[in-house]
Amino acid sequence: MKCRPCLRSIASGEITATAKTDLKDMKRARIILLNGASSSGKSAIAVELQRLFKDPYMHLGIDTVFSMIPSKCKRKDPRRLMAFVWQPIHGEAPEVMISVGTLGHRIMSGFHHACAAMCRSGLDLVIDHVLMDKAWARECKALFSPFEYYFVGVLCPIDVLERREQERGDRQIGLTRFTALHAHSGNEYDMTVNSAAFSARECAEQIIQHVSAGRSSGLIPRASFRRHWMEKASQGALRH
Repeated sequence: MKCRPCLRSIASGEITATAKTDLKDMKRARIILLNGASSSGKSAIAVELQRLFKDPYMHLGIDTVFSMIPSKCKRKDPRRLMAFVWQPIHGEAPEVMISVGTLGHRIMSGFHHACAAMCRSGLDLVIDHVLMDKAWARECKALFSPFEYYFVGVLCPIDVLERREQERGDRQIGLTRFTALHAHSGNEYDMTVNSAAFSARECAEQIIQHVSAGRSSGLIPRASFRRHWMEKASQGALRH
């Protein structure tokens, strides 16, 4: 079984003939980040993108990250290092405020760095996210800048979101309203899709059409990525 050489040896200047061949064959990774409120249909669109793209795309989502967090870090307790806390807000409409603690920000940063690490291995990604904090968006753009990346806003009216929240039955009522008010605040997108007006498949087709046009936020043109990667390797700039 042929194994890909460790990038650490490449960074130290030990570029073997096999390593050079692998680097030449490595394409520039692509990231499609879907940002939107809870119940906006991001995961369904991600699945459709996986089906429609010819190349394999790995799907990473914020729900998976939340599922890894110990339950003891999800409750309000000043004696504990809090990650995320869901607090009901009493008002005219049900709303659940999400508070993010020090551990929560560390977890999200780890998630973003993990996504970038997968891209450095040449993997294409579809990420579904809720960018409630502007610092999260800035970090993603900084980490993803060496790759071809697209920020896609998944838009949906609040009444449709709340109806979906009721129907799915696996979300705390009120979470959708809070995320709808904060997910898109201050974020700039390469494109947006309307998941209320179009099906998940139709949204995915619109995204693919945009991606095919090559209007990427990434700094390095995809066609020149192999040359860029080889230059970095020869300069010892790659890190494992």
